Amino acid sequence: MTLGDQQTPGILAACMIWCVRVAAFTVVVCTLLPLVRTGWWLVRSCDFPRLHLAGVCVALLLTALGFAWRYGWRPETSATCIVIASVFLWQAVHVLPYTRLWRTSVESGETKQVRLLVANLDFENRQHADVVRAIESQEPDVLLLVEIDETWERELGELADRFPHRVGEVRDNGLGIALWSRMPLDEARVEHRVSEDRPSINATLDIGGMPIRFVGVHPTPPALAKRSGTGRHNSRIRDAELVLVAEDVAADAEAVWIVAGDFNDVAWSHTTRLFRRLSGLRDPRVGRGMFSTYHAEYPLLRYPLDHVFVSRGIRVAGLSRVRMPGSDHFAMLADLDLRDVGEGVNPTADPDDREEAAEVIDEGTEDAEDMGRSTP
Repeated sequence: MTLGDQQTPGILAACMIWCVRVAAFTVVVCTLLPLVRTGWWLVRSCDFPRLHLAGVCVALLLTALGFAWRYGWRPETSATCIVIASVFLWQAVHVLPYTRLWRTSVESGETKQVRLLVANLDFENRQHADVVRAIESQEPDVLLLVEIDETWERELGELADRFPHRVGEVRDNGLGIALWSRMPLDEARVEHRVSEDRPSINATLDIGGMPIRFVGVHPTPPALAKRSGTGRHNSRIRDAELVLVAEDVAADAEAVWIVAGDFNDVAWSHTTRLFRRLSGLRDPRVGRGMFSTYHAEYPLLRYPLDHVFVSRGIRVAGLSRVRMPGSDHFAMLADLDLRDVGEGVNPTADPDDREEAAEVIDEGTEDAEDMGRSTP
């Protein structure tokens, strides 16, 4: 049997061929939807599984080639293969930078001067003692705690002496966030940029007399059920918060910055890439790996949601994930080399980016107002 032979497929094979076509159509739709500039959660959710869609494309392409070998090459087979290959290349363009095949955007350092641990505790997690031991074993200098509530604050109490400098807002239902540090904190405060429900941390780390601006965030995830029970959140409140953080960074471009937290967004999404252009911050993941942090319990359904972005001059001596027992997130661990800091940031946003940023802020603010949760 050769590719040029023609053979009529049976009913079962014909059904399988149509299944391939339907699956290919679905993949195409999921690929095109993120191009639509909307905050609708169903559309924005299609930003997430680009690696998964690329894997599906490989499977579909191999299946289509198998049918071509078995039943002969047909015009519709050619069209299907071209479409699938095109979708695969489009998805690969987005995820390839987060592999070791890409050049790193943040230089590698040799000396660890600050160890940062970004840990989403999961407010429903009850493995408190195990999490305490996991944090102790990493010996972080700076600890960003996401989803910290009163129970977690109490259970983490034995770590408090190690981190004498603390700022945060302890809240129930996964809304709390706190920054604990061995280094002194200056101008430390909690802000609510868009929604009263979503606090963020602003502080200046005093590292041997060197000021490092730090922002910790945990914006509203798209598709999260609204507290009113009237549907799900779109992405605009999240997007608006990230854009506002980016604008804060760009407004003080000569400072040295670290922005970290659970972004509830993947590294390759349009919003996160807009955040990077507006702020001028760099992603240590580029050229090092995806370091997918959510969902910790499902290896085949993981996405890079927890991030550490840094300004120029900061080098990365190490980047890894840390298992937080009982949490649905891995923690992100970054060893930072600060010997050559001082270059600040270099935003690359063009006028179209800034126009889009203004629209995103307006839409996110309107959404928060409609829910009665807007920041005064």
